[in-house]
Amino acid sequence: MKKMKILIVDDKKENITAAKVAAEKFGLCDVTYASSAKEVMEIIVTVYETEKTFFDLVISDLEMEEEESGMMVMIKSAEYLALAIIVTGREKGGHGHGPSTKIQPTGRVVDGRKDDCCVWEKVFHEIEKTCTEEPYKQILESLQSYKKFVTRPSSEIGKLVLTDYGVYFKRY
Repeated sequence: MKKMKILIVDDKKENITAAKVAAEKFGLCDVTYASSAKEVMEIIVTVYETEKTFFDLVISDLEMEEEESGMMVMIKSAEYLALAIIVTGREKGGHGHGPSTKIQPTGRVVDGRKDDCCVWEKVFHEIEKTCTEEPYKQILESLQSYKKFVTRPSSEIGKLVLTDYGVYFKRY
């Protein structure tokens, strides 16, 4: 995870500040930050068009300017060949923001709120662990391998389909 190109998005300034501190402590070098789903869309496309590179991992809040904005980030991330993980503040076992942080799609929970850099460090550890476990390891390796052969977003050659079981690619 430390060598990945990462994009972190959260609409709360204090959460981004805490993520920056934690990323530096954790040793993450190539991290970009965004404060909205709309900004993420622009960053992903701009980085692709100017640098001809893709992000490896996108870590996004779930609810930002719109209720489903985190899901839009996941779809756009997959279109541009990045593994997307949702990190959202939730009540344990309930809805709404609370004293814990949930990592989706793994379902793991970290005690504490995202405005604490120690929580972000724990989140980064959990995501790093996730990236070494099946099926996420296989998905990440597949995306990285695919990037070696493809020099354009997947939307130009097919369509991503979102299901209850994940995202899959369907050629036109």
